[in-house]
Amino acid sequence: MKVPLRWLNDYVNLSLSPLELAEKLTMSGSLVERVTNSGAHLDDILVARIENLERVPNSDHLWLAHLDLGDRRQTVVTGAQNLFPGAIVPYIGVGKKLPGMETPLKPKKLAGVVSEGMVCSGRELGISDDHEGILILDVVVEGERAAAAVGQPLSQLLGEWVLDLEITPNRPDCLSMIGVAREVAAVTGTPLHLPEPKLVEVSPPASRLASVRIEAADQCRRLVGRVITEVTVGPSPTWLAERLNAAGMRSINNVVDVTNYVMLEYGQPTHAYDLDLVAGHVLTARKARADEQVTTLDGVVRTLTSDMLVIADRDRAVGIAGIMGGSDSEINQLTTKIFLEVANFHPRGIRRTSQALGLRSEASSRFEKGLPITLPALAADRAAALLVEVAGGVVAKGALVAGQADVVPLVIRFDPTEVHRLLGVSWTNEQIVGSLLALGFTCAPTVAGNLEVTVPWWREDLHEGADLVEEVARINGYDAIPETLLRGSVAPRPESPGQRWYWPARSTLLACGLSEGSSPGLTSLRSLELLRPDDSTEWLAAIVPNPGPVQAAGASFHPAAVVNSLTPDRQYLRPTLLAGLLEAARDNLRAGEDRVAFFELDTCSFPRVGDLPVERRTLAIAMAGRRTPRSWATPEMDLDFFDLKGIVEELLTRLGIVNPRISAASHPLLHPGRAAELLVGGAALGFLGELHPRLAERGDLGIHRAYIAEFDFDALAAHASAERAFVEYPRVPFAKRDLAVVVDQSRPAEDVLRVIRAAGKNRVARVTLFDAYQGGQVPDGKKSLACALDLQSPDNTLGEQEVEQIMVRIRKALQHQVGASFRE
Repeated sequence: MKVPLRWLNDYVNLSLSPLELAEKLTMSGSLVERVTNSGAHLDDILVARIENLERVPNSDHLWLAHLDLGDRRQTVVTGAQNLFPGAIVPYIGVGKKLPGMETPLKPKKLAGVVSEGMVCSGRELGISDDHEGILILDVVVEGERAAAAVGQPLSQLLGEWVLDLEITPNRPDCLSMIGVAREVAAVTGTPLHLPEPKLVEVSPPASRLASVRIEAADQCRRLVGRVITEVTVGPSPTWLAERLNAAGMRSINNVVDVTNYVMLEYGQPTHAYDLDLVAGHVLTARKARADEQVTTLDGVVRTLTSDMLVIADRDRAVGIAGIMGGSDSEINQLTTKIFLEVANFHPRGIRRTSQALGLRSEASSRFEKGLPITLPALAADRAAALLVEVAGGVVAKGALVAGQADVVPLVIRFDPTEVHRLLGVSWTNEQIVGSLLALGFTCAPTVAGNLEVTVPWWREDLHEGADLVEEVARINGYDAIPETLLRGSVAPRPESPGQRWYWPARSTLLACGLSEGSSPGLTSLRSLELLRPDDSTEWLAAIVPNPGPVQAAGASFHPAAVVNSLTPDRQYLRPTLLAGLLEAARDNLRAGEDRVAFFELDTCSFPRVGDLPVERRTLAIAMAGRRTPRSWATPEMDLDFFDLKGIVEELLTRLGIVNPRISAASHPLLHPGRAAELLVGGAALGFLGELHPRLAERGDLGIHRAYIAEFDFDALAAHASAERAFVEYPRVPFAKRDLAVVVDQSRPAEDVLRVIRAAGKNRVARVTLFDAYQGGQVPDGKKSLACALDLQSPDNTLGEQEVEQIMVRIRKALQHQVGASFRE
């Protein structure tokens, strides 16, 4: 936001230098990025007085202009017809460059006369569109000022100090001269003088000449119209063009300049239509029709969509609401009746449309930040009054208004002690109230000693007491807040079981020879499809390692999608770690590795019906290839299920999980008959086994067998325990016995070992399965499991009779619980 100080001085008396004022505003939260002089580009242009004019011989249109430059005289040739003796004009000499020129000016021969320089028009200087003649400076500025500047650089006459402010999105009120003036008045303690439009309205009523309507109330809150007739379109007065130029805008004509002036002054964009070009003399805020087209003021034909807001007359859209008007109804030199439109739009709709069309304007940048609903009526009156002043118009009686009424001012109950609590500064109530009053708030004390603070209508960014504390702080000065170190402590966040056991589990898996993998938290359906076991549409629910926490999702859920994903390969929150691990295994096997053994311990996201996805820490393992490196000293052996099972058992031991069970089960990702599930506390917390051959082929692993596992680590960690029982080293010898148990082929060996441990009570120190046999000496459908038992008493050496009693008890338990028979 460019703020010319000469213009700002109309609203608040400036006693500080530009740099001092910039410092004050910056320290109050309104960052001044630059302090510049708007006429700096005119340093090479001099102010000259025309002493005499002579006709160039043999020319009917060229003049010899004799110029007074203060310390010297100069003669130039010009074809301008608006010059006269005594006129004060801009002059540029040979070797200097006009704004926008790449090469210096050279002497030029016209009608046989060499011109050493030239006098300049407003367009050549880049300060107006007027190219009809030379710029007469004593018309642009006060005659006395112009005369005193003869011989000096033009920048000293037309230049003005300008503050360039960076306005944050929450302060749209400061995108205006009046808004900045309010800030200056508050930080300097000087009175504020705001313009008071004085309208003289005449009949007929505006309602007889035109009307306004709102059909899209969700995007347009208020629409205000004014009708001004008997307007004469022409150049703007000097003061108006000069102010717009200093603020970074070019002068167009008096009508358009008024709308830009009011936008800069109040922060409220306005738009003027030629009433005679508005069909039906009605302006309507409505949604665009599908593929409706508007030719905007920049001459571009733009195709709209049905979610975009337009300003339309009876027949067609005449402007893109809040962004840019249409060329069909723009102001031209023949315009005599003006239909002024001032509206309040919802910020989101303007921003979406602006981004979709790739079209930004001064108006859209203000509407995007949100403007108060009270502003359109004020801006409409101000614009109408200025049009009467600069274009000789007549204002029709009454404003045309549609939409919402003014909002009720927000009242915040404010405790002044909050200032000390939040800032650590003990300012008095008088200082606090004075700061708020300076910003336009009203404060009323309550019985309880608090304040009822009424927020001014132009500050829609304030909502609670903490906002008021910030206002008090910035007006009194952030530098007045003492520097203190933080005190107190932050309560530690409770550590979840998953966090507590993450590092022990990770170190155990690394010690087991696994490498840690890391895959992106976002995945694609293409990657997940590698795990689809069949043509089922419900397969994702089937592969969740622990469906308990996400049971509300039912059997049919899909991975949670991410809005505005960066790439098609990263559109979904991953519900499993296996897809990433198997891709890593495939890539390593393709690269020539003959053994891969990965694990990943990270979070997965599982969707829930009517709720956000639930995030759970998950552990996955993928193994394939050789068990040992290729060597002459060792036999060639591949990894198998028992390698995976041994790693899982080692992890369970490290976590201190009591009585886990790994039992045979079916799973859609695993080979039938080579699959198991992990049960802890009666609940299935995951699965392990050989990857289904069909999935191994689909994943292009290039190897016959792969082994995978996936567990709900959060649920697993909830059963973990750091307690360990001390077992004294045995002082007495073991009694060793072997036992060959014949059971059903489908019976897991773990069931047999569990019965032996339970039946032997504390006398079975160790039981080891050392052989499994199926053959001619074992009935069909049966298998023989050979177990080695180490029997021991903690107190004394077991006698033969006591050992036999233990073995009898074990055999009976096996017969009754697993239907076992025994081989001698």
